[in-house]
Amino acid sequence: MFSYCSYCYSKEELKKYKSDIKLEDFERIISMFKQAYEIQDIVFLGGETTMHPAIGQMGEILKKQSVGSYMFTNGCFNKDKLNIIKNSSAFHTIIFHYEKTFLNNDALRKKFLKNLSELSKNKNIILKFNTGEINFEYSELIHLATQFNASIAYSLTSPTLNRDIDYVPMKYMRKYVPRLIQFIEEAHENNIEVFAKRPLPLCIFNQNEKELLNSVGGLRCICCIGSICINPNLSLIASPTLTELQSQPVTDLKDLIRKVETLSKKVEDLKWNSPTTTACNECDYWKNRQCQGGCTVYKMCRDKQSIEPVITS
Repeated sequence: MFSYCSYCYSKEELKKYKSDIKLEDFERIISMFKQAYEIQDIVFLGGETTMHPAIGQMGEILKKQSVGSYMFTNGCFNKDKLNIIKNSSAFHTIIFHYEKTFLNNDALRKKFLKNLSELSKNKNIILKFNTGEINFEYSELIHLATQFNASIAYSLTSPTLNRDIDYVPMKYMRKYVPRLIQFIEEAHENNIEVFAKRPLPLCIFNQNEKELLNSVGGLRCICCIGSICINPNLSLIASPTLTELQSQPVTDLKDLIRKVETLSKKVEDLKWNSPTTTACNECDYWKNRQCQGGCTVYKMCRDKQSIEPVITS
């Protein structure tokens, strides 16, 4: 099973590669990142992470190098993979992608809930929730987070550079705010930690909403920090959805450092030299580098739709 998510960027991206990352390449690139940047954790993204045939051996490599990991998954893996994840200290945080499309399938739902229940016993759990619905339903999400002591990472569906998908245009984001505020307030009442997975433009919120989001809603308005991604052939991408900002495969330690510096500079230029919309040009949040205008990928999309600021700063 690859992915049930219509907005998944990696469906098209991974078609460029003939196979998954080789175990020896994984060990080599982790070693180089550890040496260059003293990394403490990595993130397994996918496709579906648990489908890699050597995921257990990858955990051993991470343990040997004292590196932990966050693992994204659709949660529908089998018992063998469950035991591998559960028994490895290298996989300390499991991010279950809460996607109603596949949870409507009874067999997949049963696997999801069983794996969530088992891993909640000894892992940190995050439920990743992505929506493109203005009045999105979140009652089960709150229930599961309460039951399994999980936090919730939320985001509005953003575009990808690989293909046309349904996403939330910038000019409509304000319409999503009332329901988002309700969700955050209810999560807070239930002592559930929530945070934004992708940045949201500050101009869509009024002052009271911003204060709530900053205090208990994990508002994120600047991104692309430490999100370098490694492809199966050891080429690098500046950020998971910024697939056009890509390097050639890494050859050695010096080459890695040079490529990371180059990609990081390109992202910084993109964030602050290119406004997301025309309204950003006059916005003090953007001028003062407090807000980059939503997820960076919006800046690279062809249709730069206008968004009117809700408040002035």
